Amino acid sequence: ATNNRFGFYLGSSNTNTLTSNTANSNNYVGFYLDSSNTNTLTSNTADSNSNHGFSLSSSNENTLTSNTASNNGNGFYLYSSSTNTLTDNPAESNSNAGFDIHTSNTNTLTSNTADSNRLEGFLIIFSNTNTLADNTASNNYDGFVLYSSNTNTLTSNTAESNNNAGFRLASSSNTNTLTDNTA
Repeated sequence: ATNNRFGFYLGSSNTNTLTSNTANSNNYVGFYLDSSNTNTLTSNTADSNSNHGFSLSSSNENTLTSNTASNNGNGFYLYSSSTNTLTDNPAESNSNAGFDIHTSNTNTLTSNTADSNRLEGFLIIFSNTNTLADNTASNNYDGFVLYSSNTNTLTSNTAESNNNAGFRLASSSNTNTLTDNTA
């Protein structure tokens, strides 16, 4: 899907499977889930989309595995979305964050990589009780940022060769647990 507003748009649509699709050079989002739950996205590619490669808005219990987001605004963007699972997804060379988790709770991010994104590798903002394990952030401005976010758990993540901080907690981020991380 090329040169559309959305490459793939799921609106109030549940239990769909998207595998090995490509969305590139779309004017807004490559893969957009809007109020859509329990969908599975596997081995899809989002490249050079203006806003987000993959965006979930008010969408819960979705599974994203081995999807690639590169050269978008944000690689993966979750807004007001909970209980989603993101595993083995690379986000590279995006102009904002590799993974932006905004006002979204109880999501699990495991074994994802964020490399050479202009801002954060992983940004958790206004979001609580998320779990990040075995993720790698390298060559970004900041590796992992928690901003006004509480009771998140970060375990065995690696931040290397980022321009500013490997792990940064800011703006009253409280009661978070960081264990066995490397910076």
